[in-house]
Amino acid sequence: MKRSAFTGLCCLFLFFLSMVAASGSPGNAEGKGKQIAVINPAKVYLRGEVGREIKASVKVVPEQEGSFEIVRAEATDGKNIQFTLTETEESGKKVYFLTVKNMKKTPGRYEDTINLVTRSELQEKIKIPVQGNIWPAKVVSISPRSLVLKGSLGKPVKASVEIVPNAQYPFVITEVLAYKGDEIKWDLQEVDKSGKRTYILNVESLRKKKGVYNDVILLKTDSKYLPKIYITVSVQLSD
Repeated sequence: MKRSAFTGLCCLFLFFLSMVAASGSPGNAEGKGKQIAVINPAKVYLRGEVGREIKASVKVVPEQEGSFEIVRAEATDGKNIQFTLTETEESGKKVYFLTVKNMKKTPGRYEDTINLVTRSELQEKIKIPVQGNIWPAKVVSISPRSLVLKGSLGKPVKASVEIVPNAQYPFVITEVLAYKGDEIKWDLQEVDKSGKRTYILNVESLRKKKGVYNDVILLKTDSKYLPKIYITVSVQLSD
């Protein structure tokens, strides 16, 4: 009898736990299986190049007319995004639009969440995840990226690099320096090429003996995206 009573109590306890799990917590829309709005898209992706405008919009439509009202929008972090919430009507139905704009000024990734606070008892907050992926701007085209000066002693050995600023991120080269500079000389020319500002960096060997000499030329610019450009130089001389 005792064993039978104990078994019965266990079954009753397990049944009670299953009922609690099925019911969910009060005010939790997911637990009750009730969706109060259609959200499109369900997640915001902000992807693009540094310096460009990157934004996206989310459409929030109540499942039933007058079923809830969005009071305000809040961000969990908010330091990398800016957002606005507007209310309008489509076919006589209330519709909300959440517009999210990237504010990150440097390359990198981030995550955030925007909470739409509602007056609904079913779901007090609608969570909109935000994912940002901002990559470096293509500020300049450089060809070649490094210089190799090959030749024979006693003969001129020189090469050039072409540097073309992106028209969307114009800049000026303000100074040219070399890390060592004792066995090369250089000059920088600014020319107009097909309507584009173009720099030509000419480098010539001053080396008086055979072998290999390595150096680095630094180009300083007034660009906030690319303040310094490095050009590696390798001089290789034979008899």
